[in-house]
Amino acid sequence: MPWERVKVVFHQALLLPSADRSAFLAEAGTVEAEVRSLLEAHEQASGFLEDPAVDLRPMMAN
Repeated sequence: MPWERVKVVFHQALLLPSADRSAFLAEAGTVEAEVRSLLEAHEQASGFLEDPAVDLRPMMAN
């Protein structure tokens, strides 16, 4: 797997609106499946660290 190409295509795809990614990836050749997988994982992970697991505000108010 040409990982440098996967990396480049992945980052280019992130810059595109979601609606345009499919057509872009259709032209990605041998890295299409890997980049699609990375994009899916990226979308699922979005916001993972944005919400804290525990609200520490009550403890800090004391």
